Amino acid sequence: YTWVRDAMSYDVAATAGWSFSDFDLDEVIAESLRGREPISAEANTSIAWKIQGGLWYDYTDKVAFRGTISYFHCTPDVTLTYAGQSRRFSQSANAILLGASVVYRIF
Repeated sequence: YTWVRDAMSYDVAATAGWSFSDFDLDEVIAESLRGREPISAEANTSIAWKIQGGLWYDYTDKVAFRGTISYFHCTPDVTLTYAGQSRRFSQSANAILLGASVVYRIF
């Protein structure tokens, strides 16, 4: 949703969906953990969501400034398997994102 007031506008947005999480163990770490048995790791698909607020300021007809702040939330479950035993835990992939930009209109 966007509110416009003269040269300034404010916006708020929210998104949600599936996070298809996956990773590989670094070879050095896998070797240090391995021992005699193979070790494997996997992450599940989980829900992710983000909420964002932004500010846009038209400095001139051609130049504008943009700033945003957002919070991203995703906590997939990770499963480690070693020597026939599995351990499952939630891993935080949450982030606070800050953005700033200068916009130049070509046309």
